[in-house]
Amino acid sequence: MKTHNGFQDFNHQTKAEKLENRASLLSLIFMSWIDNEMEKQNMSKKELALKVGTSASYITQLFLGDKKPNWNILAKMEDALGIEFSINIISATSQKDKIDLPSFKKVYKAESIAPGSS
Repeated sequence: MKTHNGFQDFNHQTKAEKLENRASLLSLIFMSWIDNEMEKQNMSKKELALKVGTSASYITQLFLGDKKPNWNILAKMEDALGIEFSINIISATSQKDKIDLPSFKKVYKAESIAPGSS
């Protein structure tokens, strides 16, 4: 990726770079939700690792963004935390449907429910 004065130029990314950045952002969004729930439950990363059957090192790599969570680990985290993700699809073709990250976080908080409590 091109840089300008040492900063990445996000306006001139290739499609592959844009998709990789989006994947990283989605990872960080999920891990932020997990982190918020862990904080509510006073759960450490080590405890989460034990509950999902992986290493504390791997969990740390997920939180740092060094690795991206797969669907299996996210499902195990849901189970370990007693939560359920609710995912909405937003059309990128409609400007009014686009949302920014803070709004997306609000959707999570409104729809993060304990399984069986609906």
